[in-house]
Amino acid sequence: MSADRETASRFGAILRTWRRQNNLKQASLAHQLGVSQPAIARWEKGVDMPSPAMAARIRDLMSQSSNRELAVQKLLTERVSCIRALFDFEDMRLLAVSDGFRAIWPKFTDYLGVSLRDDLVNEAALVSHDRHLRQEILDGSVGLISGVSVNHTRLQVVTAIRHKWHASFRRFGTRVYIDMIYEPCSQDLNPGLIDVVRFDEVPELLIGEGPARSSDQD
Repeated sequence: MSADRETASRFGAILRTWRRQNNLKQASLAHQLGVSQPAIARWEKGVDMPSPAMAARIRDLMSQSSNRELAVQKLLTERVSCIRALFDFEDMRLLAVSDGFRAIWPKFTDYLGVSLRDDLVNEAALVSHDRHLRQEILDGSVGLISGVSVNHTRLQVVTAIRHKWHASFRRFGTRVYIDMIYEPCSQDLNPGLIDVVRFDEVPELLIGEGPARSSDQD
């Protein structure tokens, strides 16, 4: 694949994921941008790229909505009592933790705002560093990963506790974030990845309630 085609494909995947997560039809987005619905379809398929000016306008639109959504997501994470944390996937920067997280790993909150990518181990390192899986996540193909771990980093501030975790991936604007939920599990469970859920395996999740449809306008 040429560099130009790869850029168009990546841009299209980001646009498609953002549009669907914001419950926008291609026709609605086209109306906002003053272009045709087929133009949106071509961009999302990676067949064409918008002009530099239009691409900048689209990124601005993504950014405006993503800043509000990310602020709400951080607030939600901080308010719930379950064991939960929010990360920026690209550099594994810790953005927010719940009260439940603070209760189990209180010293870990010293790393709020810090990139942990170079300190990851075991299953966390696999999700972050595996080249193929990482690209699938950045392209918006992977929605959820579940696993069992004893620890996620080599940092000494974290108590090693065997637990099950679920990582859902959301795109706010041009960046991908991980909503991590942790739960106690049997000590007999072996560490490792349990499941990787890709959106094309559950297309109904992308279009809301009702039967899945294949229309490019969804």
